[in-house]
Amino acid sequence: MRFWEDLDEVVRGVPSSEKIVVAGDFNGHIEAFPGGFGDVHGGFGFGERNEEGAALLEFLRSFGLKVETKKGAYAKLVESKDDEEKGAFREEYKLARKTAKLAVTATKTAVFESLYVGLEEKGGEKSLFGLAKARD
Repeated sequence: MRFWEDLDEVVRGVPSSEKIVVAGDFNGHIEAFPGGFGDVHGGFGFGERNEEGAALLEFLRSFGLKVETKKGAYAKLVESKDDEEKGAFREEYKLARKTAKLAVTATKTAVFESLYVGLEEKGGEKSLFGLAKARD
């Protein structure tokens, strides 16, 4: 439960002009069909929705966010029939792929910068070992 409280606090602290990216492999948690979550679910995924997936979708809904996937853009590209439509979906997929890569790169950069700053502080190594221990 603490995870959702922490995530809630972080999301509330993000200015509305900023883009929020919650990255992870949620396919096995949110199911392929929106099932009551059409406003936040793009209709891509697999498996059956579980408690974690439902909680994620409820969280997204409460903040007016939605699941966006490059997989969805790719599926439209593959399913398109005529060349004009295929060209439009190809551009949409390229943009979705680029956006996803940039978001991941920016997030990794920010996390590593924070980690390095923390390591330079007094006792920084201890906090790093604490993180590693908590992860086990």
